Amino acid sequence: MKHAVISSTHLVQTVNNRYDIDSAEGLNACKSFLKALEKLQECFSTKTASRGYRNVFSKAYRILYKDETLCYLTEILDSAQEAIPYLYVNGRRFEFSHLVLEGAHKLYQSFVEIQHITRLNYIKATYENGANCVDQIKAEMQKALEVFDYTWAAYENLYVKELMSIESEARKYITDAIEIEKKITIAETKEKNRGRILLDSPEYDKQRILLINQFAQINSVANVDGKGRDDLGIEILTAAEGILRRISPSQSRSVRKLAENIRNSFMN
Repeated sequence: MKHAVISSTHLVQTVNNRYDIDSAEGLNACKSFLKALEKLQECFSTKTASRGYRNVFSKAYRILYKDETLCYLTEILDSAQEAIPYLYVNGRRFEFSHLVLEGAHKLYQSFVEIQHITRLNYIKATYENGANCVDQIKAEMQKALEVFDYTWAAYENLYVKELMSIESEARKYITDAIEIEKKITIAETKEKNRGRILLDSPEYDKQRILLINQFAQINSVANVDGKGRDDLGIEILTAAEGILRRISPSQSRSVRKLAENIRNSFMN
């Protein structure tokens, strides 16, 4: 408990009553205090919340956690104290649910409260020698630590899952393109196995239109300076393919070169 109290005194607060986690000093102090809280949970044999919900976290998040540990991450605390109601990804606004924002508020208040209770009980343990003092301190600390852990787990569960949902939605530009491309490749492979080249098929062209539209969307959102084109259709590709079938190199090398570049650009 002494280490937790000492660590808490090193926490750096900013002018808006938030904890500094951006500077090296503030980050190290916060990590030290959270580690001390994990140790207190162990020392007081506190009943902690199950971390089974982490099993459905994506690999990118699971790598941040150690198996069978509480793992109070500063990133989670920082998100709770900031309580940003929305994120912009690929120019699109994603709002966090009321449950996430409410959980963030509860976790931040619990973080402040656990500091107060820890300091208070440390003073009691140091200066009071009543017969029931030890039992009282133990009971108070167990209850406070349990509340903190359950509040932390509840928020972490909601926040990370909503982050994953936002990331999944933001990746749809790429994942949708991948699925469309798979269908095109399957169609081309079937025709190739029959010894034919797929040139004209309504379903084939429909999938290519979808893929080109998807490329246009990716191009538009990826170029944040506003230079991304989203108005280039399949007509350009089909015209280029027609040129390659009708015009030989001896007729117009430059026109064929342009058409080849268009076709190769799509294939790449």
